[in-house]
Amino acid sequence: MRTIAIVIVIAACGGDKQETAPPAPAPAPIAIDAKPAARGVRGDGSNIPSMGRAPKIDEPSPVVDAGAPSHATIGEGRAFEATSLTLDMVKAKIASVYMAGLKRCYKETLKRDPKAHGNVALKLEVNTSGRVVSPTAVGFDDEMASCIQQQMGSWRFAVPKEDDEATEASFQLAIVFATD
Repeated sequence: MRTIAIVIVIAACGGDKQETAPPAPAPAPIAIDAKPAARGVRGDGSNIPSMGRAPKIDEPSPVVDAGAPSHATIGEGRAFEATSLTLDMVKAKIASVYMAGLKRCYKETLKRDPKAHGNVALKLEVNTSGRVVSPTAVGFDDEMASCIQQQMGSWRFAVPKEDDEATEASFQLAIVFATD
């Protein structure tokens, strides 16, 4: 609690004498609590309440050998137009940026069918802003192909150009999925 000192100046009407109240004592120091900041309801600093227990699981989840190595490789492909965006550039971007998402789709497939393997054919058109439009994926598993096709809709590449003008470019390639 803070104490505020008020000094009152009283001037007598018509007189030269001014009276002032004696100076107030300095306010008492404010105590600072040295405790660390309180944590949130969940204990992690968040104010979102916790349910207090883990969800109940009635059935065990299917067992998938998480240690079984699986891999995806980019196979043959072709570019339908000659632009600044080459098939090699598309393959490199898929391998370095988008392959993790393709592998997630494959791992979901392996949960349903641990022996699943095969090719998925991708067709994509890159528009004048570098976005993939009209993606299609067809392969050995319809759910997996749908998962991949959904991901392809968010892919971005360098803007394809022909004679320094932005243009569209179409590509077709295969991804090979296998377990060891």
